[in-house]
Amino acid sequence: MTYPQALQQLQYWLTNNQASHSNHLNFNVHPLSTDELQAIREYTQNKLPESYYLFLQQCGTGDFFYSWYTSVIDQALSQTPKIEIYNLAQLKEQNFYYQQLLSEELDNLPPDEQPDIGEIFIIGAHHSMGDWFGFDLSRAEPNFDIFIHDAANPATYAEEAEWRRFEDWIIRCVKSEGEDTL
Repeated sequence: MTYPQALQQLQYWLTNNQASHSNHLNFNVHPLSTDELQAIREYTQNKLPESYYLFLQQCGTGDFFYSWYTSVIDQALSQTPKIEIYNLAQLKEQNFYYQQLLSEELDNLPPDEQPDIGEIFIIGAHHSMGDWFGFDLSRAEPNFDIFIHDAANPATYAEEAEWRRFEDWIIRCVKSEGEDTL
């Protein structure tokens, strides 16, 4: 499957709101207007891979590939999105928050112990694991990964990442109908 084919399949699911036998092809997405996409390009200074902007243009932002979740507290069964692609307001909010966390981790370290933090830019969240995902703008492609923000120091994301290409990840997500998203 190619990236254009994956986007075409995803668009088909989004347009037809298809539910599969495993009931995980549910989405809650917002198609982007030309102005909204342009605003994201301006905010990101067009530094992200073109495959990301193409995804936004063709599929929008929001929640993709819902999965069933059982609450630990009350055992209630509900669906939650596996993947959330951020809109402009969320991009600003989450990247500001990431920078705050990063500052908290780095402020007390002596200069000779500062890790290679890269230039991480968060574009969404993987809700099955509670992880952010995004790009390291200080790297050439492959520069995309899913970061374990609840179990790791945000200052070490660049060092611990398993760098891949955004389009390869989307292809894998679509081919597996949302089952293989990590």
